[in-house]
Amino acid sequence: MVLRVTSSNLWISPYSTHQQELFDIIKKKHEEDGLNFVQVSDWLNEHEYKTPRGKVFTQGHAWSIYTKKMRSEKRFSRESTSEIICSNFDIVNLVPDP
Repeated sequence: MVLRVTSSNLWISPYSTHQQELFDIIKKKHEEDGLNFVQVSDWLNEHEYKTPRGKVFTQGHAWSIYTKKMRSEKRFSRESTSEIICSNFDIVNLVPDP
């Protein structure tokens, strides 16, 4: 029997805890608090957060983290459907020799 499963739901994000924390902050500040990305990057710098590469935040960093993770969440939260394309079973009835 051959079973082939293809699903984006089997993939685990390689985000570090620091990256996830940054995304959560950026998302909250942008969506809930209504800040633009300049204001979000200023807030992150005031609270001494650094980019994943240890740099000072710019609006481009905040925008990039937000848009890439949102795109990733959308892509990996899609519903997947299962489909059996072809199944073959060979039934072998072995009778022992007397």
